[in-house]
Amino acid sequence: KVGWLHPRNEELGKETYNALAELDSLIGAAAFDDAARLIAQFDPALAPGVAPLDADDELLASMRSATRWFAAQHPELSDAMRAQFDKVAPLRLRPATRTGEPSAVELVAQQYAGTVAAAAAHLWLGDRALAAGEFGPARAAYRRAQPGLPAVRRAALDARLRLVNAYLGVESGAPPSQPVNLGPRPLAVAEFEAMVAAAMAQAASVPPAENAVSAATLVAGQSPAPKPAKEFAPQARGLLDGPVGERPQEEVVRHLDRLQVDWAGQQLAWVAAGGRWIVSNRFQLSAFDSQGGQRVWQTTALEGKRVMRSRDWGLVPMKPVVAGTQVFARMLYGDGPTLGCWDTANGNRVWLAEPPAGVWIASDPWLDQGRVRAFTIQRLDGPEATLRLAAFHAGTGELLEQLDVAQLRVSWFARYCCEVAVADDTLLAVIGGAVIACDRQGHVQWIRREVVLPTDEDAEWVLQSFQPPVVRAGRAYVCQPGVRAVDCLEIDTGRRLWRRFAPDVRRLAAVLDDRLIVATERGLEAIALEDGKPLWRRDLPGLAPSLAAGGPHGLLAARNVPHSDPKKLLPELLWLDPATGATTATAPLEPFADPAPRLGPLITSGDRLFVFFGRGQTEAKRELFECVSK
Repeated sequence: KVGWLHPRNEELGKETYNALAELDSLIGAAAFDDAARLIAQFDPALAPGVAPLDADDELLASMRSATRWFAAQHPELSDAMRAQFDKVAPLRLRPATRTGEPSAVELVAQQYAGTVAAAAAHLWLGDRALAAGEFGPARAAYRRAQPGLPAVRRAALDARLRLVNAYLGVESGAPPSQPVNLGPRPLAVAEFEAMVAAAMAQAASVPPAENAVSAATLVAGQSPAPKPAKEFAPQARGLLDGPVGERPQEEVVRHLDRLQVDWAGQQLAWVAAGGRWIVSNRFQLSAFDSQGGQRVWQTTALEGKRVMRSRDWGLVPMKPVVAGTQVFARMLYGDGPTLGCWDTANGNRVWLAEPPAGVWIASDPWLDQGRVRAFTIQRLDGPEATLRLAAFHAGTGELLEQLDVAQLRVSWFARYCCEVAVADDTLLAVIGGAVIACDRQGHVQWIRREVVLPTDEDAEWVLQSFQPPVVRAGRAYVCQPGVRAVDCLEIDTGRRLWRRFAPDVRRLAAVLDDRLIVATERGLEAIALEDGKPLWRRDLPGLAPSLAAGGPHGLLAARNVPHSDPKKLLPELLWLDPATGATTATAPLEPFADPAPRLGPLITSGDRLFVFFGRGQTEAKRELFECVSK
């Protein structure tokens, strides 16, 4: 059956396969000198692609990521690299840096991994990225320089990491103890710290939506919990009506109605920008004032385009991204998702991309050095499709390039999952059965394949959420539709650091300090980010998908509980202590009592709480309420 085919089609690079097989054999035989020579002779440009590692049969790795894997697992390999090439590698690095060719410097870093010259190459790449304002790639390069850099140069590296983290909105490290050589002249400590403070201020002024690297550290839709109250009076503020797609009563994706999935709420996505919330239901954008909740503008249906059904691409939220006065988003018109740009001031359309026939926008867009990036999918003749990395002109929507990334099978179209996180210089794409890591040129670094059941055999996959990986400190935390586990992966190598099997997992609900909050069929549980160990569990039947977390008030969840009228359910807000999971406050929302209440997403503005609400299984419209404490 086609449905039993894994979404990811196995494609192996022949040269990479042979090289990794030989490297595996040498490492297994503890022939580290020979392994070091093999790595130094390998040119990735002549052997692209990925191949399996004997150490992990679920991982396909490029030579670059495999080298990092083996170096992390076998310190003897780095010792052998230094013993053989510490004197030779600088002779390769000097001409590469003189010509200023990044690819030549990157080749030195890979072929002589573990040497001082390789660390210096990463440092050079980091400085180049920092000067260009590419803070994510700069941080990645600096981190890779750390293991091989001599102690006498660590202070300079630590200062650079402190600065680049500040540009990304993260305070790290301590102020330097001596002047910092950065640019044409040394910077005094006070001068450098003033630069760090300015960078932090700049990052604080940029909404997470505009900073894809920072946004990847948050669970999509997570906002701080407001102050608790014993009773709230919901007051209507704005309406999300207008275009909602065709025939919302048609199920399209099986089991949504039987399992009473809030498909309309799950398909809403929002982003905060410029004092407004810009909300997408996949057929329109609506902007709401974040202080009062009133709707400011609303887009209209795309003229001349066929409107898709409300539940096509079922449960896939299509999150907008904002850059200055522009908002970019996918819309369900024509034969599949397309990409458009609108003016944030008034909602007027600026452009609509026109990709080639049969090419759909498979992922949400993100901004990359002035370009709009997204993954596209094109179904081919036969049982395959091509996943590509595309770039669009931010001002006109012109398709500038498409880079082939991977071949998928038609079983991918059963879920349409392509959720992307930007992790410094790496793109992580969850495709509903695999995680693909590639660089910004579309070169695949590794692919981790998971066991996933066909949609016909696993009805309850519709209870899971579509969400990108959550990125923290070189790790990616992944929960994907059809996979019954939470994984922690090392971004550089694809190595699984830990896994927590969870047959009833629904979504990653929040990240708070050192813990990951996971929603399950039964309620919520907290697990440690470091090792995946369980910290607490709360049974909360009827839990709604949306959750607010962070700040002094802990976790805010919503659920439906029995009402005094047996024909109704009562939405209830409850605050939890993130350290223990204990309930600290509850508040019923009596005006929302209904046979089928649909609550969420929850959005907060300071201590003010707003919530989208609807009634019934076939209602696609939502109304925005402010929950005013009595």
